[in-house]
Amino acid sequence: MQDQGIYTVRIIGVNYYDRHQWIHNEEPMKYTDPLYRPFGEMLQEVFERYRRPLFIAETGTEDDFRPVWFNYVCTEVMAAMKAGVPIEGICLYPIVNHPGWDDDRHCYNGLWDYCNESGDREIYQPLADELQFQRQQIEPLLKLHE
Repeated sequence: MQDQGIYTVRIIGVNYYDRHQWIHNEEPMKYTDPLYRPFGEMLQEVFERYRRPLFIAETGTEDDFRPVWFNYVCTEVMAAMKAGVPIEGICLYPIVNHPGWDDDRHCYNGLWDYCNESGDREIYQPLADELQFQRQQIEPLLKLHE
């Protein structure tokens, strides 16, 4: 929204991936590491700082860890929401597998794979199942904030 040259932020987008916590010169921490800070706590901190509703604009990971990671993120989002943080939604990113940014490798990080010769895409069913499960868990909380 623009009002006389001033922009008002209505919602804050937060990106969060499995590689977003680390110690300098070390590999990214696993979310099971004792030093790992829960995502829900960080969401609460962002909300307290900006006092605006949040939206998880990007989250995801690769390979067989995709549904586990999405479960973790959604669990933390629901904990933050129950603590009073207004969160409007979660965007899984990317939605389709793609070539690697640096090396052109086949990144298995989406819900759907590359198109086959007839244009169809194979769905990664474990992630599809997790998305459906989390949707059922989160939708009632979203309706409470409407």
